[in-house]
Amino acid sequence: MRLLSSSAFVIAFAALAVSLSTVGCAADDSASDPTSDESDVKAKPEVTATDADAGKTIKVTEGSLFTLKLGANATTGYEWKVTKTDRTFAYPSVSDYLAPPAHGPVGAGGTQVFKWSTDAVSDAHGTPVMTKVGKHEVVVEYRRSWEPATKPAAKTFKITVEVVAKDANTDPTESACGKCSAGSSCQMCWGAPACVPNGALC
Repeated sequence: MRLLSSSAFVIAFAALAVSLSTVGCAADDSASDPTSDESDVKAKPEVTATDADAGKTIKVTEGSLFTLKLGANATTGYEWKVTKTDRTFAYPSVSDYLAPPAHGPVGAGGTQVFKWSTDAVSDAHGTPVMTKVGKHEVVVEYRRSWEPATKPAAKTFKITVEVVAKDANTDPTESACGKCSAGSSCQMCWGAPACVPNGALC
């Protein structure tokens, strides 16, 4: 009777081990699911601007990603920081620093990357309430974080992003604001859409 009990215990333990290993595999499969949100973002059409595009106007089709890549060197304490944009275009959804290859020279510079979505701004229910179609000026400054804002930046980069409607028949002045007059665009001001002169804040 004692031998039979031991055999039953061994069989039960083996079954439990197989069950746990199956659960572990399922968890690993979920973690590497290629349909994650990050994959969805990467799948969007993307327009990229670099240092060479300073002062230019870059056209981006609504719904695409706008990516700005600027040379930077984190070892010096300097970094690029977005200091001016408008409430419609807003600040980048992604801000990252890509270090140079590990086998490169010591102190070599890398690349700072900013990403903006050009999808329309939606409310809590996912309903689009404000388009980003139109021109948006972006100013980025290269400075050290501990230095006072009154000190001039080591470098300043300016670019204009023009978001173009997917539908050529779309009037970019038609939005949650109604129809904005020439020289103004619809922006979110204190939680409500309002027509604001281009380049101005609420």
